Formats: sequence, C-alpha cells, structure tokens
Amino acid sequence: MFSFLKDFIQTFLILFVMIDAIGIVPIFLSLTSDFSPKERKEIARKSAIVAGIIAVIFTFFGQFILDFFFLEAEDFFIAGGLLLLIIALDITTGGEIIRSQQAEREQIAVVPLGTPLLAGPGTITLVILLTFDFGVLVTALAAITNVIVAWLILRQSSLIARKIGYNGIKATSRVLGVILAAIAVSMIRRGLTGIT
Repeated sequence: MFSFLKDFIQTFLILFVMIDAIGIVPIFLSLTSDFSPKERKEIARKSAIVAGIIAVIFTFFGQFILDFFFLEAEDFFIAGGLLLLIIALDITTGGEIIRSQQAEREQIAVVPLGTPLLAGPGTITLVILLTFDFGVLVTALAAITNVIVAWLILRQSSLIARKIGYNGIKATSRVLGVILAAIAVSMIRRGLTGIT
C-alpha cells in the first residue's frame, strides 16, 4: 500500500509539472475574456473532460502504439525527452511554441485548452513513458487526478489571478519549467543508456 501511494504521488507530481495548469490560467482568462462566469466554468469542465479522455486513452494503449510501430521503450524515452525539453524551454523562456493557437469560441474547450494545452504531445508522451515505471493503473489514476486538479484551477482562474497576480503565475510556471527540463534530460539519458 505504501509503495502504491509513493508511486502515485511521484507520478502525480511529474504529470502536474507537465500539465502546468497554473501556467495556463492567463491563457484561459484571455481566451474566455468575453464569457460569463457560468460559460467560463463550462469551458473549464469540457476542456478537463477532453484532456482526461486523451490522457487515459494513451495510458492504456501506449504499449500497443509502440508495438504497432515497432518502437522500443528507449526510442520513446529519447524522443519524448527531446519533446519535453523543447516544451520546458518554451515554458521557462516565456515562448509561444505551444501557446499561440487561436480558436473559435465554440471550439476552445477542445482546442487549444483540452489539447494541446492540458493534454498535448508532452503529456501524451509522458503518460506512455510513466506506464513503464509505475504501471497503467497508477499512471491512469495520477492522470485523472491531475485533470481534476486542472479543472478546479481553471474554475477558480479569476480568483487565482487576483491572488497571485500575472507575474506570480509566470514565475510559478518558469520554476515548473526548470523541473520539467530536468525530467526531460533524465529521460534522454535513460534512453541513451538503454541503447548502448
């Protein structure tokens, strides 16, 4: 039981850093600036559902995807690590690689909020990789819990923005980006070690 809880907490934290729901708050507020509070909450709910479905599908079928394309785990560690490193650099430098997409009012819950912001390529890669270390059940539970946390954060986005301010959100996001970069480097190193 203790081992399961430890694995869950570790997996949850890694995914929490990747999803970076706090860092998405300014984007969410910008995209929903013309919405009523009720509409904003509905968008938060729908985007969380979309992200959750994507994360769970790739958690359960990630191994099948690897087998179908004749990929080794090491290949995915290297490719995923490189992808996560790019995203981490984008977060820490305040770039717009993953955050510049525009969408129609009716679609924003799916694109760009549900994907790629909450469950983009980085999250998809990460849940597949985490199943190798922690198993499908732990990874799926951690992914679902993260989506719920992200939903709660987006629901309270106006309050969060008032309490910690835009600069506070940016600073928190940058710190999480550095941690994500370290995780990415660790994945690349693990993949390279497995090949040799």
